[in-house]
Amino acid sequence: MIYLYQNPENEEEILEVYQKMEDIHEYYGEDGQKWQRVWTIPNMSMDTKVDPFSKKDFLKKSKGMKTMGEAWDLSTEMSEKREHKLGGADPIKQKASNEFYKPKK
Repeated sequence: MIYLYQNPENEEEILEVYQKMEDIHEYYGEDGQKWQRVWTIPNMSMDTKVDPFSKKDFLKKSKGMKTMGEAWDLSTEMSEKREHKLGGADPIKQKASNEFYKPKK
């Protein structure tokens, strides 16, 4: 985890220090002076609930993705949620598969 510490003599100087969660969260400068820990609001996403049956939710969630792989991962995750909720096959995946493999006339 990254923790922030502020120099008590120069309040504009802030360092990012990597520490384990179980470490004592203290930092001492080169002169041995203890720096003050800076508390911040955790970075959390409040919009993490995605309805696995909603095309709109999928499009909204995948809009900011940078790679096709990320979209495929989201698609797989949503498919697994549908299978789990329905206790069997994912109907959306099944429909797409049937349309893809439909014999051409």
